[in-house]
Amino acid sequence: MRLTDARAAAATFLESIEPPGEPLRLATDDEHVADVGWAWVFAWSTAQWFDTGEGHPPLGGGPIVVVKSTRDTWMLGSATPYEEQLKVYAAERGLEHTDPGAEAATELAAWLTAQGPVTVTPADLATWRRRDVGDWWLFEMPGITDTMFLVGEAVVYEFHPSRMSVDEALAAAGGTG
Repeated sequence: MRLTDARAAAATFLESIEPPGEPLRLATDDEHVADVGWAWVFAWSTAQWFDTGEGHPPLGGGPIVVVKSTRDTWMLGSATPYEEQLKVYAAERGLEHTDPGAEAATELAAWLTAQGPVTVTPADLATWRRRDVGDWWLFEMPGITDTMFLVGEAVVYEFHPSRMSVDEALAAAGGTG
């Protein structure tokens, strides 16, 4: 299944849960789409949030998953880590799951271990929000909203989004901003 077909399936699913008076929308750029091998995973929120940055994303639901081989479409729950839910779904159906950010998580865990007295493993980062931004991975610590990490090839760049945008951090890290 192509990404455009999966995006259409995800949009149809989103329309089916749209509350009256509260338009919902998929993220329009591909940086908010994850390819986990057997499925595409789409970020979404309210149209108001995308248009103005104001308001709050709806509570209770996670990203929308579209299974490549079947077009089955469903929403990740918010109670358990997304990666865990994806792995369980894939294992129950004999699908090969790939974690697109696994290599970056390993690199960040090693960097964090080198910074302090505690050993950090990639499994410790399973609850962190992450997304790919071009050739980089952006990691956000749960509960700490003003520290993020960009992980690229042999580079980890820590920054504070209250002081610089992701694009500025990419430029400072040597990526494209």
